Amino acid sequence: MSKEDIERFQQAFLTYTTIQEGLKAITDRDSFVEMTVELGKERECNFTAQEVESLIDEHLKTEELVSFATIEEAIEQFQLPKQQPAW
Repeated sequence: MSKEDIERFQQAFLTYTTIQEGLKAITDRDSFVEMTVELGKERECNFTAQEVESLIDEHLKTEELVSFATIEEAIEQFQLPKQQPAW
């Protein structure tokens, strides 16, 4: 996958609501990946299902890291032991 291909597809996704609606309607990951690759090919953006999977995984990791408003939420979510500050 070239960086230009993925950027071009992302721009098409942001520009065309029909692409957004079509992908948002998909409820399972495999179908989402398959449709993303197909839509990319229609726009001469060449990337593989494996590359889309990797991008999804990267995004999910980033979302997971920033999705907690507070440290307390992270501790609760991951059931970490609460420790008192050493100071």
